[in-house]
Amino acid sequence: MIKEYEKAWLSQAFFLLCLIFLTACTSVHISSRYDALESELTAQGLQAEVLTTNQFKLYLARPDIFNPIEEMNLIIEGDGLAWRNRYTLSDNPTPLEPTGLFIARQMKLRKPLPYFYLARPCQYLNDQKCTPHYWSVLRYSPEVLESYMQALDQLKLRYGVKNFSILGFSGGAYIAFVLSALRDDISNVTSVAGLMDPESWNDFHDSSAFYLPFENDVLLKKTKHVSFTHICSDADNILPCSLAQKFTADAKVLGLTNHDIVILNGGYEHEDIWAGL
Repeated sequence: MIKEYEKAWLSQAFFLLCLIFLTACTSVHISSRYDALESELTAQGLQAEVLTTNQFKLYLARPDIFNPIEEMNLIIEGDGLAWRNRYTLSDNPTPLEPTGLFIARQMKLRKPLPYFYLARPCQYLNDQKCTPHYWSVLRYSPEVLESYMQALDQLKLRYGVKNFSILGFSGGAYIAFVLSALRDDISNVTSVAGLMDPESWNDFHDSSAFYLPFENDVLLKKTKHVSFTHICSDADNILPCSLAQKFTADAKVLGLTNHDIVILNGGYEHEDIWAGL
């Protein structure tokens, strides 16, 4: 018969084994995300760098060039692994796969130009300023937006950029949308499965609201000088074309004609929409 102290020891040992197992699984999981990134960087011949802003460090992947760039093609990554499931936040928002880099690779097949890639705060980096709020309710907060403003200023100064052409994937499209309202050097924005209206998206999924410093109508009016193309897929259940269509309809109600929509009919889901570009 097992004595009480032996039961307690076995219980503690079992708990420790479970903890070690879960930690190992999490570590491998994160490591596989970094492996996917490194593989894509190598395939495209890109260099990794960290841009330091007042609030966050941002991961940058750039081509190995230093000559002046009149118009910079910049891709902003999506929200990554923000949630483990509907009710549990992830402890690391680094994407399972670098979809923004996949988009860059695909776009180069159509237009062989250099593309720069910016991840979102807390992705691919250990940053002491990161807390889960910044990949959940505060993912579009003023401090997040300011970090991108500073990052673009740094790139502009380094490369002599006159204009940015920005492509945003998923939530990265909203970052691009707001930046184009705050700056006068963004000529066009392409949203790929883009989250352009967070409130409508929250209503669609019955999910918690984000903190948003601007009303969408205000942003639309401030970006009438920018050309927008919104690419969506007929099989995307996360950001369906109905949301892109509602957004462009809202723009038309305001008398704006600078928003076009492209619907992909190849059955591409949210994370593999890049393959249809």
